[in-house]
Amino acid sequence: MVARSDAVGSAQHRRRLIAIACAALLGCTGITLAIGNQIFGWFSSSGGWFSVESPKSRAPVTKGELAYIVERTLYRPDKRPQLLARPVLSAIPLNVSDNALAVSSPDGRYVLYQTRRSLGGSPAPSYSPMLYVHDTISRREKVLARGAETAAWSRDGRIAYFKGDREPYIAGRSGADNGQVVVQTLNGAPSNWTRRSNGYDVLAWAGDELLVEIRYCYLSSPGCREQPGPGVYALNRSGRLRPLNLARLIALSPDGRYAFGIADRPMNGEQLSSRVRISRVDTGEVITTLSLARPLKALDSLSFADTASLSSFSYGSWRGNSIVMTSSPALVFLKQRGRQLAVKSMINIEQVAYVNWLDVPLFTGPGDDRVALAVHALAPEGGIGRQPVISCSRSKRNCVRVAYLPRDRSTGTFTVVANPSRP
Repeated sequence: MVARSDAVGSAQHRRRLIAIACAALLGCTGITLAIGNQIFGWFSSSGGWFSVESPKSRAPVTKGELAYIVERTLYRPDKRPQLLARPVLSAIPLNVSDNALAVSSPDGRYVLYQTRRSLGGSPAPSYSPMLYVHDTISRREKVLARGAETAAWSRDGRIAYFKGDREPYIAGRSGADNGQVVVQTLNGAPSNWTRRSNGYDVLAWAGDELLVEIRYCYLSSPGCREQPGPGVYALNRSGRLRPLNLARLIALSPDGRYAFGIADRPMNGEQLSSRVRISRVDTGEVITTLSLARPLKALDSLSFADTASLSSFSYGSWRGNSIVMTSSPALVFLKQRGRQLAVKSMINIEQVAYVNWLDVPLFTGPGDDRVALAVHALAPEGGIGRQPVISCSRSKRNCVRVAYLPRDRSTGTFTVVANPSRP
């Protein structure tokens, strides 16, 4: 009995000694590997035991929390980049659209993006625009629609887009002449919401209604005189279009009840006015109208014409009772109180970067003080410059560069991924 007890005790003692020795060995090994990695780079992406992503291939860390696509690469804050099936492209080459080329699903899992396929042809080549859906979890993709462009994704899963009557788009036109607004779910069957074919741009969901823009109709187009006038309309499933007395949409209120945008457009359809306005979505009633001509003139170093000052704009953002918009090269902050709308502050972006045009500004962080946006810049000596992401403070009235965007040298295709639908 005593001998057996001594044997058990000796075995336990040996196990304790082995455990202590292993722990010491692991500790020494960890220290050795850490020192070796610092000195010799054993764990770099060039080789070694582990495959570690090179910092050069990571998305730039931005305080603005912007998600964006460059060519075929999707960048999201604090996430590794993902490669898309096709590059992000507008419906036809050299067509600068005011509408976003990529829209995220409300939960952020999916990204719906615009691309196109060349169909050849001579002397004027034709193209087929397509809408793709990218799953950021499975990294799988599907074609949502062909011959389609401009999309919006609602919080209940409905996806709306414009589908042309004829699929080939001919180079030299601004897009399909006419088509329908189509609504479907991700895996559901599409159905037309519009009663008649027209030139539509799908903008955003405002609750259960869809906001669309009817394009300017040139007198040479067939049936132009019978079409509704250009501007922003609220569309419901019955097919009824209700005018909102806006030429362009900039942002929706957080509850989706009010639309903020450009008030009107001259008859030639080429330039926008410097007036902005808020309208009710359910009735089209004009709540308030404000002219930005005087504030823009007062901003230092702005020398462009009043009527052209809002022609280079994108979607804006509306948080609480604060609205931010771009009026290149300025960032404009407005405050809404009841039926009153006033300019709170303005920032000249040219103090930070040479500006070609400004992308969509997005409120970031808590409150309404900070905004992040991408700047499409011109180099001082001419040509395309580096494209910075900037973070701006409304209270301090200044902006700082946060990161530079990677740029594809062949096309330079870039778009911010956001969802302007509300709520």
